[in-house]
Amino acid sequence: MSWNTFSKETKRQAEAFNKIGKKYETVFGQNQNQIAAIEWLINQLPQQAHVLDVGCGTGEPTARLITEAGHQVLGIDASPKMLDIAVEQAPLANFELMDMADLNLPGQQFDAITAFFSLLMLPKETIAKVLRKLVSVLKPQGYFVLAMVEGDLDYVEIPFIESNISVSAYFEDELTRLLGEANLTVLQVKRADFSASAEAPPESQLFYYCHLNP
Repeated sequence: MSWNTFSKETKRQAEAFNKIGKKYETVFGQNQNQIAAIEWLINQLPQQAHVLDVGCGTGEPTARLITEAGHQVLGIDASPKMLDIAVEQAPLANFELMDMADLNLPGQQFDAITAFFSLLMLPKETIAKVLRKLVSVLKPQGYFVLAMVEGDLDYVEIPFIESNISVSAYFEDELTRLLGEANLTVLQVKRADFSASAEAPPESQLFYYCHLNP
């Protein structure tokens, strides 16, 4: 997918991450709850599974850990700068510039999909549509691991590491319902309070461990 085909809004959001680059990891560091979710997923996967990482960012830790466990990863992101970093940090994975609001994955099927704090970059109406598209490329009874920040926001602009981005947030009940409507069974939900640094306010994070209904 070409940068020139992205909408003006996608480019605006992606430009913020082009500017942030490696500083994202400096501010947020290692999120142990995310690592725990990745390790759980790895334990569920068949050998040499094919995993889609939506909004892969710098490739750390998701793409790196999953590929090091012997699986194939396709990471997609709208930020060229983030993908440049990801290629260096997770060299065993494949990466593609793609707008997650306009997924283009013809003929591909995945054993699992991860979306760690990426779908929150979309309006709620778009998130519902993207979830349905993602489920359509998930193999029967495949796994879906999602992380979001808890709250009640629909594409509200906020300051974020020397930039501004627009984000959405759900309360647990609403997000559980949304995932069910996308034909996903929620196996467990883990809530965690996370404080990245003085540059990022404390937030309540929701980690969803799901699989596709048979």
